[in-house]
Amino acid sequence: MADVIVSHTLRSVLEARKRYFQGGGGLPYPLLTVLEEAHILAPRGRDTLSKYWIGRIAREGRKFGIGLCLVSQRPKALDSDALSQANNMIILRLVEPSDQRYVQQASELLSEDLLEQLSSLNVGEAVVIGPMIRVPALVKIDRFRGRRLGEDLDVLAEWAKALSPEPELDYLREGW
Repeated sequence: MADVIVSHTLRSVLEARKRYFQGGGGLPYPLLTVLEEAHILAPRGRDTLSKYWIGRIAREGRKFGIGLCLVSQRPKALDSDALSQANNMIILRLVEPSDQRYVQQASELLSEDLLEQLSSLNVGEAVVIGPMIRVPALVKIDRFRGRRLGEDLDVLAEWAKALSPEPELDYLREGW
């Protein structure tokens, strides 16, 4: 089911941004899509609908203002084409040597020195590489002080707070 929802959403977003650039309505602002458990949605060695659209967004999205953030705790299970399209990487602790090598193969910016540090990173530490930063860097990410998610959500209360649907999301409802 996730495959169908993600593929439909990505296709709709790409088509909406293309329509906007062609002057026919569409989605009027850039968008960053964040896909958790990306290795399930774009698995290495297996075709899925979401993998197709993740690949399309990875290749074409930038020119239409669509960013793609792939999040995975198992990068070696992620499609190599999708991973190789990543301009920037924020790499948290990776203990498994095969995961480390897989990420290194996808980016020429990950040196042996940085690769060796990946298994010893602490919570909140990451290696950042890519055009968003001048040189690869080891960074400390501040601890989140806001409300923690991951708890069961009171869906009824959240629905009650939403007085009207957001018009920005109309493009997603068009295809259903």
